[in-house]
Amino acid sequence: MLGLLTADSRSTPPGPEGSDVARKLFDLNRDTFQTFYDLVVEYGDIVRLPFTPRRSMYIVSHPDHIQRVLQDHHTNYQKAVTYDFLRPVVGDGLLTSEGEHWLRQRRLVAPMFHRERIRSFASIVSHATRTMLNEWERRAEHGESIDISAEMARLTLSIAGQVLFNRDIGRESDRIGEALRIMFRDVNYRITSPISIPREVPTAHNRRVQDAIEDLKSIVEDLIQRRRGRADDFDDLLSMLMLAEDEETGEKMGDDQIRDEIMTFLIAGHETTSNALAWTFYLLSLHPENRRMLEDEIDLNLGDEVPSFEALSELTYTDMIFNEATRLYPPAWTIEREPIDDDEIGGYRIPSGSIVVAAPYFVHHNPDVWSNPEGFDPERFAPSADGPDHRYAHFPFGGGPRKCVGADFAVMEYKYILAMVTRRFQLDLVPGQSIDQEANVTLHPEGEMRMSIERRHH
Repeated sequence: MLGLLTADSRSTPPGPEGSDVARKLFDLNRDTFQTFYDLVVEYGDIVRLPFTPRRSMYIVSHPDHIQRVLQDHHTNYQKAVTYDFLRPVVGDGLLTSEGEHWLRQRRLVAPMFHRERIRSFASIVSHATRTMLNEWERRAEHGESIDISAEMARLTLSIAGQVLFNRDIGRESDRIGEALRIMFRDVNYRITSPISIPREVPTAHNRRVQDAIEDLKSIVEDLIQRRRGRADDFDDLLSMLMLAEDEETGEKMGDDQIRDEIMTFLIAGHETTSNALAWTFYLLSLHPENRRMLEDEIDLNLGDEVPSFEALSELTYTDMIFNEATRLYPPAWTIEREPIDDDEIGGYRIPSGSIVVAAPYFVHHNPDVWSNPEGFDPERFAPSADGPDHRYAHFPFGGGPRKCVGADFAVMEYKYILAMVTRRFQLDLVPGQSIDQEANVTLHPEGEMRMSIERRHH
């Protein structure tokens, strides 16, 4: 079971050895999630997997160990080499940058996600959601089903377009979505392959990936160029980035840096929220009792189908649903770091240059941390609940100084969409499907997740 082993006098954490290593590396490339899961179940809260002759991977899945890596000893950790595979897309944005450059960018970006700024974006979220729901009305009348995963991806991408660029990117959304899918699969392949073909080698796969990256960049760069000299005319993140000045130096961002941050927000902001929502509707279909409790709360607190920003704070059960859904299916299911100097975690030596996988999924499913960890139980997050009080028992947005800067916006967006959908429709899984999870950069449903939509009557 998870957490079965504890640290002892050995300096090296437990893990596969000998011929088992090659077998696990092959499995890792074929099915990353299942291989990680098997390693954690077999070896416990800290697992060592030799990745190359000079570098090992350490999977850590206990809150104490996560806190050491992400918070208490964070100055000894930098983004792991795995993030280098994202650099061709996001450059030196917040997701990949380090040191003084990261700190400067964080200072410039943080004000864009203060409470009042998030409030100003709420109308964008509600308008885009209402547009989608109006289309669902027609589909419900004709008895059509929807792929909820694709619907949430389109919706959050539409919202991202409005928040970032103050424009409907509907015409580009399919191109962006397809490019992101190609890019994510490639990143996962390179992260999990000890030996991979460099992107510079002109294979068919590499050309397809490079075309996707160039397509994403061209869309964003074109939007930046159109905005040049007009930043004061718009109230969106692109203009805020163009106008932002470092309070210490007075410097502004260059075009390349603006593009990198926009690419980061576009990828991280849209993908994670859409996955969280898809898994939430999946869980609510499987647990109609909890769905009824959610419906009761929303019907009681929302006289209109469009909630006010202030009304969101009254949706306590909605918060509980969010927390439990992201516990079971954290969109960012792993976070990789690299120790600058040798470290010690749980009594074990972790050499510098290692890949340390701080794994929200496995902490969230650890039976030493959570009772009935595989069960869907929003009540464990009730204000009066006596659940784990460790700050890293549940950390869907990461933690420490590098916790996701857009976390509050993501929660607002999630609650608006969930509340507005629940107010109007009941969604149920179409029978006969086998729903599996695919773990690339994010944890998302594999293939379609088809649901029937039925108008609720109040």
